[in-house]
Amino acid sequence: MLTYLDESYAQDKHKQSLLIGALFIPSKSNKKFLHQGLTNIKQKHHLIKPDNSLKEIKYSKINSAKTLLVAKATVDLFNLSYKSFFRAGIINYTKKDLLKMKKLSSGTPLKEKIKKAMLYTKIVTHLIQNNYDSQKTRNGVLLMDNLTRCNGDQFNAIIATKLLSGQNPYLKHCSMVDSQTETNQTIQICDLLLGACRNSLYPTKSKYKTEFKDYVYKTLELPQANKWKKIKSQGELEARYPKFSIKYYGVPYKY
Repeated sequence: MLTYLDESYAQDKHKQSLLIGALFIPSKSNKKFLHQGLTNIKQKHHLIKPDNSLKEIKYSKINSAKTLLVAKATVDLFNLSYKSFFRAGIINYTKKDLLKMKKLSSGTPLKEKIKKAMLYTKIVTHLIQNNYDSQKTRNGVLLMDNLTRCNGDQFNAIIATKLLSGQNPYLKHCSMVDSQTETNQTIQICDLLLGACRNSLYPTKSKYKTEFKDYVYKTLELPQANKWKKIKSQGELEARYPKFSIKYYGVPYKY
């Protein structure tokens, strides 16, 4: 199974939020369907650069009627790809939470980079382990957008230990990719869906982004943002919303 991973951040005066989105594509035919479908959408709407390569479509670029049409068509494409599904993980945290995070044994204060890696690791490992187990599959491929998190935070090493090691690892390959390239353009679907998720929690003044978020929630028949936290059972969450679901996680205080 192929999994594309993307990230987003948000904050208000009370808390900060880390949002991780994962687009799961179980088969090669599914991957081809999404890639070719996205190519067709961009060509139809003339989302093409002067050198005839395809432009990138992502949530931050939904700023016109044209990009809104492309984004909506992409959601329709995702909805038609019946085997693919999207999962988002969210951790809300405060500065006080970061201060409380420490190593398990010594209690030695951690650098903030390591603390951020702990947040990432909790969400990513759960998303991969839970959804690969539910699909009865292992030896997957995880491709992550060139994340904006800092280098040197041990995230890659932790993921390698948890997901790429052992006799029956969850992943056989994990690497960073450039979401702007046509080869990896399917990750742009993940970015759009995660943007809609972020918008539902932190509304924007952009009419185009707001209309896109509303379209995602209506098309995929999703509950309002404040309803996700009320569904405690992972099984119930995915049974009710198999195509798109959001899971909240607590802050991992120990390393």
